[in-house]
Amino acid sequence: MHGITHTDQADTQPRPNLNNRLLVSPVSGGIKPRKGDIMTTTDLSEFGNRERVMAEKLLHEWNKGNLPLDFNDDEVTLMMNQNSGNVFLTNSDFQVAMLNGDTLESFYSCPECGHAGFESEMAHNEDNEECQGYLEECQGYLLELHTN
Repeated sequence: MHGITHTDQADTQPRPNLNNRLLVSPVSGGIKPRKGDIMTTTDLSEFGNRERVMAEKLLHEWNKGNLPLDFNDDEVTLMMNQNSGNVFLTNSDFQVAMLNGDTLESFYSCPECGHAGFESEMAHNEDNEECQGYLEECQGYLLELHTN
């Protein structure tokens, strides 16, 4: 298994990327999404034509062996964010791989502030030590992967 996992010093369990979870709130008679929550689905019948084309491109890149180096290929699932229409691959470590143009890249989410983006978009919050620590951890791990 390879991939970046994020842990607190006192906690050895990986921190899940909550940006990729279905968030719901209970209401009488069942469960209803809260307004503004990120809604994700793996149900391909809920994908439109555009989203199925994106899924096809993702799977094509994966078939060509182009998963990002830091993306763990354990329990990979195709998923769509119903709010944004983004289609991506996710795994048992809650990592995300998405197309950035024609390139399949990891999509990161800062566990401190929620800032999200591809590697080139992750510089943020220079005044926050935790955010900078996360960014340095990602950059160090990616540099190590690219040089091996």
